[in-house]
Amino acid sequence: FGPYPNRTSWELGSWFHSVSPEKSQNDFNRLLGILLSPTYSREDLVGVPWTSINRQLAFHGETGNLLGRGWKCSEVTIRVPTGEQHPASSPLAEGVPFVLPEFYHRSIPALMDTIFGTDLASERFQHIPFEQYWAPHNPSWPRETVLTEFFSSPTFLRAHDELQQSPPEPNCTLPRVIAGMFMTSDSMRLTSFGHASLWPGYVGWVNQTMYERLQLSSSATHPICYFLKLPDIIHQFMRDKCKKRRGKKKNDALVTHLRHELFHACLRILFEDPDFRQAYLNGRVIKGRDGVTRRHYLRLFSYSADYPEKTLISLIRNMGGSPMPQNLVTKDKLHLMGTVTDMLMRAKNLRENTPERVKTILEARKLLYKKGYVVNSKKIEGLLKPESWVPSINAFSWLNDIKSPSILRLLTPDIMHEWELGVWKAIFVHLIRILHTQGYDAVIELCRRYRECDPFGTDGIRRFPENIAELSHMTAQDFEDALLVSVPCFDRLINGPAGEFIRLLLFRAGEWHVLVKLKMHTTSTLCLLHNATIRLGMVCRQFRDEICPQFATVETPSETRKRQRNAQRAQTDGQTTATASAAGAARPKTLNLNTPKFWGLGEYPERIANVGVSGSYSTRIGESAHRIQKAHYSRTSQKDATKQIVGKVNQQETLREISQSQPQKQYDRTAIHDEEKIIGDPTLHHIISHDDSKPLSYGKWQRDNSTDQGLHGFLTKLVDHLAYRLTRKSAVTLDVDTVKFDLSIQRERIFETATARINYTSYDVRRRQDTINVNSGKRDIMALSHDVPGAQLAHPFRFARVHRVFHAYVTHPILSLEPTCFEFLFVRWFEALEPPQLSWERSDLERVRFVPVASDEAFGFLDPGQVLRACHLIPCFADGRTKDYLGPSMFRDQDGDYVSYYVGQYV
Repeated sequence: FGPYPNRTSWELGSWFHSVSPEKSQNDFNRLLGILLSPTYSREDLVGVPWTSINRQLAFHGETGNLLGRGWKCSEVTIRVPTGEQHPASSPLAEGVPFVLPEFYHRSIPALMDTIFGTDLASERFQHIPFEQYWAPHNPSWPRETVLTEFFSSPTFLRAHDELQQSPPEPNCTLPRVIAGMFMTSDSMRLTSFGHASLWPGYVGWVNQTMYERLQLSSSATHPICYFLKLPDIIHQFMRDKCKKRRGKKKNDALVTHLRHELFHACLRILFEDPDFRQAYLNGRVIKGRDGVTRRHYLRLFSYSADYPEKTLISLIRNMGGSPMPQNLVTKDKLHLMGTVTDMLMRAKNLRENTPERVKTILEARKLLYKKGYVVNSKKIEGLLKPESWVPSINAFSWLNDIKSPSILRLLTPDIMHEWELGVWKAIFVHLIRILHTQGYDAVIELCRRYRECDPFGTDGIRRFPENIAELSHMTAQDFEDALLVSVPCFDRLINGPAGEFIRLLLFRAGEWHVLVKLKMHTTSTLCLLHNATIRLGMVCRQFRDEICPQFATVETPSETRKRQRNAQRAQTDGQTTATASAAGAARPKTLNLNTPKFWGLGEYPERIANVGVSGSYSTRIGESAHRIQKAHYSRTSQKDATKQIVGKVNQQETLREISQSQPQKQYDRTAIHDEEKIIGDPTLHHIISHDDSKPLSYGKWQRDNSTDQGLHGFLTKLVDHLAYRLTRKSAVTLDVDTVKFDLSIQRERIFETATARINYTSYDVRRRQDTINVNSGKRDIMALSHDVPGAQLAHPFRFARVHRVFHAYVTHPILSLEPTCFEFLFVRWFEALEPPQLSWERSDLERVRFVPVASDEAFGFLDPGQVLRACHLIPCFADGRTKDYLGPSMFRDQDGDYVSYYVGQYV
C-alpha cells in the first residue's frame, strides 16, 4: 500500500483523492463502505503522516526540475525578430531570445513503459492487427470489409506489415509490435468566471479499444504537457529589445508568428527526448502484464484538434487563401463540398511538406530575422501567401526525416467542432433566424415542441432547455440531440415549399449524422455515407441559394445582446472607442458555407476507410479529459496551479497503480471494460422484478374503471395471452381454447412493477440495456411484426407504448400443477401510416399512430421476450391532438392523443 502504512489509510486516502472534488451521494456511500468494512481499523489511522504521504504521491523522487513519473519543468526559448538587418555572424541574426521558464511536460517513453508494462488495461491491448469481414447470407453478394477500431484499420495493418518486413534489431528475437499513439490538445477555461486557463496536450494508445478510450473512468487519455501561451509581457519585451518597434502599434501578424514559434518550441522539447527517438526507430523492450516481453515501436497515427489548432499544428494561416491543412483548395471553393469538382480537387491538390516548401520557409525566415522585414511585408507575403504557409519550422518535420507520414496526413477530422458545433449549429441558428421572420409565436412554438420531446436512453437524448432558441450554454451533445428531433420540431412552422424543403434538409442532416457516427462500418455503409455526403452538400447549397434569400434574416435577440456585450467589454479593455449602444440593433445575417468546417465534412468517407470509425479519434476524447483537469484545478491553491495539477495527476496515477496491484477482491478487474452499466445479468433478454408488494385485483380494477375503454376486454385478452404462453411453454400439446377454460391465476391477482429492463445486442456487437419506465416518457418499444408479407401496410416492426408491467402466477391441472410465474406487458399498439420503404430511399421519417379503440387490436398483452428494444417516438406536433382514438382514459393524456408520431430512427 506504499506510501500508505496500511490498508485502512490507503482506502481513506483513495477516497479523498478521488477525481470528483464535490462529493456526491455515491461518494458518501463509498465512505460508509470503508468505515463499515471488517478490515477497517481506527487504530491504523493514528499517527499517519498524511501531509508527507500526499507530497510523496504528488512528487515522488522530485529533484530539481524533475517532478517524478517522467514529469519535468523546462525553459522554452523563442526568438523575436528585431526588425533590423543583421549579418549572419551577429548573435541577433536569429532574433532576440525570449525565455518562458515553466513548461511542464513528461517523457512519452516513460509513460509508454508504465501503460504497456504495468497498467491493467494493457491486458486488453491489441498488439497484432487483424481484418474483419462480413459474409452476407446471400452467397451471390460479395463479402464486405468491416471497419471499427483503429487497430484493425488498413493504416495500422500497413504499419504493422512494414515493421515485420523491416530488418530486426541486432541479436533480438523478441516479437515486434506497434505502440500506436494518438495525440489531442485543446485550450480550456478552468473556471466559469475569471481568466484562469490551461492548455493540456494528451496522448492515448490506439491499441486500446475505443470503447474504453471514450470512457472517462478508464483513464485512457494521459496528459503529457501543458502548452504555454504567449504572455502579455511580450509587448513590453519587444519595445525594450527591438528599437525599431518602439512607438509603433501592436503588430498582430508578429504576435501570431510568435505564438506559432512558442507552440512548436514546446513540441520540439517533447520530441527531442533521445528516448523518444530511440523508441520510434529501434523500439523499446517492455514486459507486459501477460508475462510476454515485446519490442514496442512507437508510432504516431493521429492528432485530433479543432480548426484553429490544426492551423497551428500544420503551420498554415488561419482562414488564409488556402485554409485547409491537408489540401490546397482555395477559400472560394470550400462550399463545393460533395461535388465532382471537389472530389477531384481533394485527390489532386494535396498539401505536401516538400523540400521546395522547406526552402521557401527558410528563405522567408532569412528575410524576417536577418534582413529586418516585417512578417506581413510584401516580400515575405510573396513567398508564403500563395499556399498560405507561415514562416515557422514545424516541430513534426522529424516525421519526414524518417519517411513517416507527414503531420498533414495525421490531422483527423473533428466531428464535434466541424459538425455538431460547426455546420449543424450554423444551420440550426439560421433556422431560428428564419423563424423570427415569421413572428415570435413561431419561436415560442419551437421551444414548446423541444420541451415536449421525451428523453431517450441513458446517454442518448436528454431533456431540452426551456428556451432552446436562446442557445444558452448549449454543448455539442445538446446540438446533437436537437438535430435528432429536429424534423418533428420544425415541421410546418414555415408554410409552403420553403417549409417542405427545410424538412428535407433536416432529414438529410440527420441521415448524414447517423452514418458518420456509426461505431461499425462496412463496405455498404461507407457507400451510403459517401452518397449521403453528396446529398448533404447539395441540399445545403440549395438551402443557401434558393430558400434563405426568401427571408430577410437578422441576428436573433441573443446574438444581438452577445455582440453588444462584447462591444462593451472591448470598450472597457480599451480595445475600441465604440460604445455598446453604437453596436446598433440586429444586423443582417446570412448562412455561410464557405468555411473549413463545411469542406471538412467531405473528408469522412475516405478517412473512415483508412483509419476506422470517427469516434476512435474524436476530439470528444480530449474534451472529456478536460473535466479531470478542472477537478484537479479546484483542489489547488490557484498559485502556481500548473505544477500543483501535475502533482494531482501523479497522485491519481500512483493510487491507480496501488489499486491494480491488489487482489481481485479489492480491485474489480471487470469494471474498466464493462460494455455498459447493465443492471442485472447481461446475458438475460430482459429483467423484471418479481416483487409481490403491489398486488392488483384485476376484476375489481376493471369494475372500478368500467367506463375506461382501454380496459374493455382486459380479462379476456389476459387469459388468452397466458393460455397461449402456457401452451407454448409446455411439452404437452393442447388447444389454446381448451387450456384457457382450466387456467387459473393465483388468488385472482396480478402484480405490478414500474420498470422492465431489456438487454439486446447492438449493431456493433455490444450488449446494451434499455429501461422501460411506465411512469416516464421512456415507455415505447418495438417488436417484430406479424404482418402478412405483401400486405399494403406490411411493416417489419410493430411499435407499442407500455402502460403496465405485470407478473402473475398461473396454474393448470395438466400443463402447470405448480404456480408458474409469467411476465407480461400491457401495451397500446401503434400502426403504420404509410407503406414501408427502404430506409436509404426515404426522404422523410416514418410516421405511426395509435390504433383506434374501435379496433380490438388497440390494446393487448405482450411477452417481454418479444421486445427487441426501446424506441423513440416523437409527436408530430404539426398534426395536433385528437380524442377520436380513445375516449377519457387513464391510458391517454387529458388533452388527447397526438394524431401521429415520427419514428426516431436516428437515435
